[in-house]
Amino acid sequence: MIDRQLRGVPAEDSVILRDGVGELLGVRGCRVVASAGTAVELIASVEEHRPDVAVVDIRMPPTHTDEGISAAVEIREWTPEVGILGFPSTPRPSGLPAPGSRLPAGGAVGGGLPAEGERVARTDEFVEALRRVVGGGAALDPGWSPG
Repeated sequence: MIDRQLRGVPAEDSVILRDGVGELLGVRGCRVVASAGTAVELIASVEEHRPDVAVVDIRMPPTHTDEGISAAVEIREWTPEVGILGFPSTPRPSGLPAPGSRLPAGGAVGGGLPAEGERVARTDEFVEALRRVVGGGAALDPGWSPG
């Protein structure tokens, strides 16, 4: 369990994955205050609800390239207190820049990019990454390759 009830926003264009992340957050003691299927919805949800953390798919509509990570960077610029846990639910296509390098770290709350969705072996790993990000640290998958 997370020590205090955190407020979170899962952002993923796949409704099944978005709801699954939301359910996982709820089971682990986080209150889901909103969810988002697009980067625009994510930005609006964070602006309205000011959650402790946003779990963000790095590739979102319309191009499924870097909309999620771009939204995360924008969020960190005007709400640095919101932790960002970038979550690549699919492998990064070759030729795309490493999104983790764009996620600003530091400040009161950290950011991170855990293992690609299919490489997270246990939900405990995901929750531990969430805890590190909310606590101001980083959560980077040591096996994730930027190129």
